[in-house]
Amino acid sequence: MVDFAGAGLNRKKVFEDTMWCYYCFCGGEGIGPIQPLVISDVKELCLHSQAGTTDMMGEQGLCHTASTFVCITQHFALPPAKGTHPCVICNKPFGEKRGEGAVLKGEVYKNNDVFDKPFWLLYCFCEGCGVHKPLDGTLPLIATQFKEFCCAGSTVLESPVVDGVLCSQLGSFLCCWQECSMPPAPGGPKVAICTWKLNKDHGAASDQVPGAPVQMEVK
Repeated sequence: MVDFAGAGLNRKKVFEDTMWCYYCFCGGEGIGPIQPLVISDVKELCLHSQAGTTDMMGEQGLCHTASTFVCITQHFALPPAKGTHPCVICNKPFGEKRGEGAVLKGEVYKNNDVFDKPFWLLYCFCEGCGVHKPLDGTLPLIATQFKEFCCAGSTVLESPVVDGVLCSQLGSFLCCWQECSMPPAPGGPKVAICTWKLNKDHGAASDQVPGAPVQMEVK
């Protein structure tokens, strides 16, 4: 789970503290503080992604990604993940499961189902692709959990409209800050260019941090 509260990320703060390069009705980009390095909350209709800064080399390793799309499972870890075989061909494992290695952490895949449930077509050293039965109650229909160097997060399937919002973006990469919402969020600059803003009163903007995605139940 991304710590938005610790980062102090909310629309009111972003509207007030960002020096807007441009802003047009529902979204824009500007320059702000380089703290945190990376943080993001993005909703694109039925896909909701959240990401934040993490250790470059922690329990999850340098990179660690797991994803499911309908009946396809994919996994990659560097260094190789704990509990995986060095090689699997047509679900036939070669070698013993690794007792040590990178550990998958997060809210999407909480146990070994992502390793144990699929029929692995091929798994070689640190990555592989398999197939699984969709909608069996163990693996999400569409989701991904990722850790790429100093950034970690997840994407889940969510209802296309949540609290009246279809699409939304709030976050930063280094000193570049972005905000977007459809329909437009209250209290925004409306129009801005080169730090000049049409609306300078952001009192109506939300001071609440982004909430956790609510994964859609598909039956």
